[in-house]
Amino acid sequence: MSVITHNDMKQCRICKIDKELNQFKVSKKNLDGYSFDCIECQDKKWKEHRRLSITKFYQTHKKKIALERSLKREEKRKYDKKYRKKTTLLLKQEAMNAYGGKCNCCGETQLDFLAIDHINGGGNKERKAGIHYTGTAMYRWLRKRGFPEGFRVLCHNCNWSAHLHNGTCIHKLKIL
Repeated sequence: MSVITHNDMKQCRICKIDKELNQFKVSKKNLDGYSFDCIECQDKKWKEHRRLSITKFYQTHKKKIALERSLKREEKRKYDKKYRKKTTLLLKQEAMNAYGGKCNCCGETQLDFLAIDHINGGGNKERKAGIHYTGTAMYRWLRKRGFPEGFRVLCHNCNWSAHLHNGTCIHKLKIL
């Protein structure tokens, strides 16, 4: 039991040092009105107790915690994928609308079928040189530059046909 040794002094039962009463928490349980342990020793004891409790908790619930974390990661991946898909779609729509919103050759308007094309070709060379990007990065690049001239909207069929026929789509060629 802690005893008040001098006026306004008390000995801590843990560190056995005489300290001023303001170094002890007030406690109605004790006859002298102060806790047995000084604030510093109580803090050390509490921190160690908490560390041991947390360690013990994680040891006993390791599998459950790992499962919960993996489920949260999976939910986050699903959300991120859904969000990226939505933002990519909006960005693509914005780019297509900036260049007319339909295939310049055949008039196709289905967004899934449309692509950005370099009017004078050269997109492959620029891509390899790292000047232009593909997909979402390309749409961002165009938007950042205010949708510059030199690009057009083509459907994938017309774009591929233009690639095969030196820049001219099969729709434009007069085949007899």
